[in-house]
Amino acid sequence: MCCPESFAKDYLIPFVGPAVSLAVALLFFWLAPRRQARRQLALELWQAFTSDEMQTSRRRAWEYLHGISDATERELRVKRVWDWATNLGPRPDLVEDVDRLQDVIKVFNFFSACEQCLRLRNVDQELLRALLGYVFARWSQDTVEVVRENRPSGEKIAHVTTRPPWLDGMPMFRVLCGLDVPPK
Repeated sequence: MCCPESFAKDYLIPFVGPAVSLAVALLFFWLAPRRQARRQLALELWQAFTSDEMQTSRRRAWEYLHGISDATERELRVKRVWDWATNLGPRPDLVEDVDRLQDVIKVFNFFSACEQCLRLRNVDQELLRALLGYVFARWSQDTVEVVRENRPSGEKIAHVTTRPPWLDGMPMFRVLCGLDVPPK
């Protein structure tokens, strides 16, 4: 008959060494590099956001949507953004605004890419909030929500592939930036 001391001595103690070495290896070779990669992605998103090209796009997009005081013209521009996003390209009557519309969609898609990184847990959330939180909050409240809320009434998107990635409002980014309360 086997006694508990002999069982521990014969079976459990020999596995302690390999288990500890496996835990240490896991810590050093998987968890630490993954954390570093998540921080690196947040920094790369910040670098992309502050690049000259993106700064120009953000400025031009903001001017396009907010640089006018006429409410009718603003509503028309919001509809044009919606049409551009859902049709994946310009309609013949939108040709004069193509560059500005591309800038608006580029900014919206950048924030959508950040949202996807948050959903997949590929990015350091605290660092992303520190770097982009204020700017996202401003764009979300003043621009993305305006376009989402003012889409043409009864507008249905028939095919999933033509659905703008920012249409769902980017809920994880909104919670991260304190714009919404997280679901319980």
